[in-house]
Amino acid sequence: MATYTIQLEGCYSGNCVRLNELELYNKIGKINYTIVDAFDSRVGAVPYYWNQGTLFGKEGLNDGNKTYSAATSTAFLYSTSASTVTPSDGHFVRISVTCTEAPTIVVLNFTGRDSTLGGVAKYVTLFQDGVLATKDSGTVILSKKTIVNEYTEQTFTSYTKKFLISSEGNYYSIKSGTPVVYSADVTATMTSNTTPTGYVVSTNSDLNNGNYVAWKAFDDSESYGWLTSSNILTGYLRIKIPSPKIIKAYRVSSADNLLLTNASEWAFEASNDGIVWTILDTVKGSPFLSKKESRTYSFNNELAYQYYQFNCTKNSGHATQIGLGEIELFEEVTKSVPTTLIYLESITENTFLDLGLSNKFEIELNKQMLIRGYLKTSSEHIGSGRVFKRSIDTTNVPIKKVTIT
Repeated sequence: MATYTIQLEGCYSGNCVRLNELELYNKIGKINYTIVDAFDSRVGAVPYYWNQGTLFGKEGLNDGNKTYSAATSTAFLYSTSASTVTPSDGHFVRISVTCTEAPTIVVLNFTGRDSTLGGVAKYVTLFQDGVLATKDSGTVILSKKTIVNEYTEQTFTSYTKKFLISSEGNYYSIKSGTPVVYSADVTATMTSNTTPTGYVVSTNSDLNNGNYVAWKAFDDSESYGWLTSSNILTGYLRIKIPSPKIIKAYRVSSADNLLLTNASEWAFEASNDGIVWTILDTVKGSPFLSKKESRTYSFNNELAYQYYQFNCTKNSGHATQIGLGEIELFEEVTKSVPTTLIYLESITENTFLDLGLSNKFEIELNKQMLIRGYLKTSSEHIGSGRVFKRSIDTTNVPIKKVTIT
């Protein structure tokens, strides 16, 4: 449980700051908090009405009611000896709360009274810990903001926990890449070598005993799987799918039978006639280390094929047989986007807020950033330019490329 302090300074007009509701959030959502105490510098103690539950008391800060009334609003910087608060009077109030999660967003619902402007604090700062009665005491979490003179709900977001990369006098940011997204398994849940209709599984050898047969490698279960007959140490496992698909990845799982029978070397091949085969991927020296272990392999391929097969040439050490537990084939849904290193021509507040990296951003130093970007914030006039217009019948002259020089 950590302690946080919301500090309000000054007031635009009126005789006090009137706050209907105080809400704290992080990126996950709203945070529950408990009010601990408050200090009002104009009073020199708790705010004037702080402990009066029916009249501008602390209960109104967290009651969920944003409609102004004396019972739902809380008054700060108010004093009977000074009925008017001015923007430059230098007074402040600090409200201490405890919560289990760290807030990065503060939502304040200020109010006017009798439909007049006023009641709005001029500055807001969020601190962690610190001395309640000491101005600016504690670790700043939310940067100090100047507020407009409107009695409306206003949101203040923390930007203090951001950073840029500095190298040899230049500043950089990083735009994270995104991994490739694959489809669901394109093979059906097989119940025989030819069921469901449109799929056909075949092999040069299997035990044919009901358990370790070819189609068991496509039944969505890691129990059993495909296994050759005794003394057959190489073999292919093939599937024909209903229509050609562009496969770009596959997952292979070891069976739950004898671990050493699982293939450790194979060529993943494709064909459109079942006769001429193209190698899409090759795996060497990769024995499975445990039963029901899954491994995913990806490769470059832009062609659609109807036949796919694993041409297995070596097992994981068994003396007489070779096989595989379960196989899944995947199409590519979304291509990967590489991480980009962005050079910043100049540093401004907006640049920092827009491109600054969060304090939890992880930089993988063992990976090369092959894409570089350049953010130019200045511009220059290069001429008035001209506009050209011409109609083109694209049915007769298809446009494949447009170059502007």
